[in-house]
Amino acid sequence: MDWKCIVIMLESCHDYKNTPVRLHFFTQTIYFISGAQSMRAIFSRSRDLSMKPLLLKILASAFGLPTYDARIFESDNSGMYHKPSPGPEVAPDRRLFHNSHRLFSQELTGQSLAELFRQFIRIFGLRLRKKSDEIGDWAEIPDIFGFIRDEAFIATTVALCGENLLKFSADFAKDFWLFDAWVPKLVIEIPRWLIPKGFAVRDNVLQSIMKWHEFSDKNFDSAGEISDDVLWEPVYGHKLMRERAKMYKPTGLSAMGRAENDLGMVWGANANVVPSASWCLIHILADKELARRVREEIARAFPTEDLESVDMAKLNSCPLLQSIIAEVLRLNMAVLINRTSMIPDFRFGKWFVEQDKLMLASVYIAHRDETAWNTGRTLPDGKQEHPLDYFWAERFLECPNDPFSGPAKKDAASILGRYYAKNKMALAVAMLLWAFDIEVFELGGCEEDRAEFERFGVGTLTPDKENAIRLRKRRF
Repeated sequence: MDWKCIVIMLESCHDYKNTPVRLHFFTQTIYFISGAQSMRAIFSRSRDLSMKPLLLKILASAFGLPTYDARIFESDNSGMYHKPSPGPEVAPDRRLFHNSHRLFSQELTGQSLAELFRQFIRIFGLRLRKKSDEIGDWAEIPDIFGFIRDEAFIATTVALCGENLLKFSADFAKDFWLFDAWVPKLVIEIPRWLIPKGFAVRDNVLQSIMKWHEFSDKNFDSAGEISDDVLWEPVYGHKLMRERAKMYKPTGLSAMGRAENDLGMVWGANANVVPSASWCLIHILADKELARRVREEIARAFPTEDLESVDMAKLNSCPLLQSIIAEVLRLNMAVLINRTSMIPDFRFGKWFVEQDKLMLASVYIAHRDETAWNTGRTLPDGKQEHPLDYFWAERFLECPNDPFSGPAKKDAASILGRYYAKNKMALAVAMLLWAFDIEVFELGGCEEDRAEFERFGVGTLTPDKENAIRLRKRRF
């Protein structure tokens, strides 16, 4: 599939601004939503909308949710909010969407989220310190994306799932990234006989997760008494995964169905953050002055030379680093947000959408709306100083005496990354810059057309070529 053609088609739909465009794909009708006003109107009516129909299709096609388990999810029409949606009563312990949403709200905020970051810092710090001791003086790395991918994946997965998933499956990391490469083809339901390697590697990943589940269930009583103060332990890992194990027990999900759902968790924690962190470093290292400024800024977050001394709160108060992260997400996030109307004639503004009809909105297109985002000053030739297809490190900096600073011109609708993703990106980038002196072999800007568009619609765009670097242990 030529995704650049899809992008061009969606851009033409966006030309209608806050007017929904009805598209017909075979037997399905889809409404493409664009414009800040329309997108805000939709997000403000979330109780009348659902992600469930398309989500279940994706869980089945990309992650392998069996038909038996899909029926269990389909039978839950109670919604994700505390108050069930109107309709047949669903037992509290079988409200999968609500219970999942509740766990995310509880365990990915406050002290529970802080513990997840503490574990990531601990493991990532150990791995980078070991790597820097091995390297010593300058060593060449063929691709910065591969380097970050390999190191950050292990730290993220152990922080989330504990120590045993990777111990039991020596090839899990390799299989996971092979699976990730197949996701764009799996999600559009290409049959197994056409892409047998994609299905085979997904089967391997699911088998590894089922082995981890079996061991964890036998060696840890997930239904027993344990203090809520225990936010991480080596068997299930983070409390979120332990609570998910409890949640699934009464639902009747099969072992494969549970493994598929946890594969989605591991994928969500890694697949978009890693390429985003890579883009940050590529842009920073491509500009020596920018690299100097970022290193100078993050120094306040490291009270000692020790990587694990990093202060998350101080890292969040680094405006240039935070601007770079937001700009990278603006440039390279390419997910398609989906909603389906659960009520007859869902209305927003002067428009309405029929019940059970799918609505899609492109974050990639919204992040290139010149009426919403700051492009700097208008040059004498009429062009914008900082076009939206190009990286501008300072786009999100707000300077009191500069009326052209700041991210938005007006009413910008944006999904620039949840707290977890942005903070993990900040940690990965800052810890790598603190641990190593890094140089890229090919200096220069990283334009939009260097992104790989095959991932359009399913996640963050990745670099379309390898970016070689050389690095050595940081000399303070």
